[in-house]
Amino acid sequence: MNSKPKTICVAAVIVAVAAMLFGYQWHQITAMQTRMAILTGRGTLFGIDKNLDKPASSINLAAFARILAMPDRLARVHSLIDFAGGLGPADLRQALEMVGKFPASDDNKIAMSILMARLVELDANGALVWANSQSNSHGRAALLETLFNSWSSINPAAALRAISQITDVSIRSQLFKATLENLANTDPASAFAALKNLPSGQINAQIINAVFSTWASNDPEAAAAAAIGLSANAHRLAAVEDVLKGWAEVDPAGALAWAAALPKGSIRSVALTSALSNLAQFDPKAATAYVSNIPLALDRNQLMSSVASAWGQNDPAAALAWVDTFPSTPAHDSAIRGILTNLSQTDPKAAAKGLGQITDPNLQQQTMSDIAVNWGMQDMQGAMNWVQALSTNSTNPKPADEAMKNLVYTMALSDPPAAAAAVEQMQGNPYFGGWIAVTLTTWMSADPVAALAWAQSLPPDAGGNNAISMYIIQSTNTDPTGAFSAALQMPEGQFRNQTINNVINKWVALDPASAAPAILAELPPGNQLNNAISQVTQNWIVQDQQAASQWIDSLPPSPARDSAVGQLVNKAMQTNPATAFQWASSIANPGSRANQISQVVNTWARTDPTAAAAALQNADIPEQQRTNLMNNIQALTQRKLGD
Repeated sequence: MNSKPKTICVAAVIVAVAAMLFGYQWHQITAMQTRMAILTGRGTLFGIDKNLDKPASSINLAAFARILAMPDRLARVHSLIDFAGGLGPADLRQALEMVGKFPASDDNKIAMSILMARLVELDANGALVWANSQSNSHGRAALLETLFNSWSSINPAAALRAISQITDVSIRSQLFKATLENLANTDPASAFAALKNLPSGQINAQIINAVFSTWASNDPEAAAAAAIGLSANAHRLAAVEDVLKGWAEVDPAGALAWAAALPKGSIRSVALTSALSNLAQFDPKAATAYVSNIPLALDRNQLMSSVASAWGQNDPAAALAWVDTFPSTPAHDSAIRGILTNLSQTDPKAAAKGLGQITDPNLQQQTMSDIAVNWGMQDMQGAMNWVQALSTNSTNPKPADEAMKNLVYTMALSDPPAAAAAVEQMQGNPYFGGWIAVTLTTWMSADPVAALAWAQSLPPDAGGNNAISMYIIQSTNTDPTGAFSAALQMPEGQFRNQTINNVINKWVALDPASAAPAILAELPPGNQLNNAISQVTQNWIVQDQQAASQWIDSLPPSPARDSAVGQLVNKAMQTNPATAFQWASSIANPGSRANQISQVVNTWARTDPTAAAAALQNADIPEQQRTNLMNNIQALTQRKLGD
């Protein structure tokens, strides 16, 4: 039985975890490694007899509790290893359950790791069955992670097979990542082979990163060759980026040379971009020299932005100066934007000064918004003053308006009252109403009562009416009846009419059947009622034409009913012209009736001229129009006979 390499690997895992969690000094870690070596030399990690079928003694809970209570952490770990080495599977499960009942802590994680490592060593499959049987989902996930950390060190192939059977996607992905990462540390080729054998649907960016980032730090050329060999293009691209990132940390020039030697295509493009971005962080002069010497302007422009963005993280002034040596193109402006956006996270004032280097209006507006939002996170008042100054001093204040909206929205997400107070100070700006709207709608999603109170507190001529109108319109989504009632109670005027119309538009789109009777009951005859009925009909006949028809039939003769019938006729004309003709004949207005009947008859005659002519005989339309329509039907019939 060749157990020593496996147990040494498990021992290394435990030592690494202990060092990470407890911050042991190097002499302590060395002592622990020595202790592990002595124990593993006796046959297993826990230094007991190799006969794993030997019956274990019953667990001494009192002794276990004393070990867990030991104040010296290093001594506690040593004692836990000895203690676990004397237990069998049943006792180990009992000990794990005992530790699992304690509050989560770093000490308990170490205890769980030691106990689980021993249980996996004795019976990995049994340990998996037991871990899956635990009722607490959070605790089960932690147990599985600990279990597979140990299992992957002993038998990675078996561990990976077991992970592939786990149905919970998030847990499975996390375990694949951790297991392959462990394997890549010691045997990257095996980790790669295991990765390729996974079903395509179980491979994601995190799992690819776990293998290739680890591999690249030790043998980047082998990792790069393996990355190129992945079959799925998305996996190949992700692996190449991970490899080049790790390669750049040890040999950025070598990473760039490998990327440049690739054949032209998407892989080479991604590889060059990644390699140059990484190189720019370590040696910007080499990266910029490479880009400047690219003969084709298109290729040069594509790479300029990535190099400038990476260089700008360390030296934005130098990166900006370098980019400005290139002609003003979309790539130039995109590179400037990347630098300024990154710079605004630490020095928004400096970023703001560089805004004029962007010539494209759209990119300039987007960059202005980025700077404003990042500035606002550090100094909201300063950011608002900057954006207001841009709005006041510019012949085109629209970009500043958009930047202010983004700034206000970001602030309102975290502190709506503060955003509201800041916006109130900007009365008189032509875009003030839009900023009020952003603040109010954002606030409503968190606290609608407080948002309404703020809207009502605003003076009517300083955004108050508009704010209340917006509040009512927004509330239609959750309470259309209440919103309609609130709109009707607004003072007479433009805001009231606009609010009613907007509420009706939203309501009939959500539920025309409930909107219809309320509209008829509350709105007086006139254009507003006619338009509302038209909106109801338009939405209702799409959702339920039969119910809409019954409602229209119940309406008293009026221009509103005629308009609704006209929509119904247009809907039915192509599929059921006989029904459409009946509806058209019910229109009260003579001119509208004659027009709709003409449209139906002309359409009907294309498929059944005899039926169309028969219906036309008794139609309530002027005689001259009837004659013209009959002539049209006869001419159409003769053309068909001639064909």
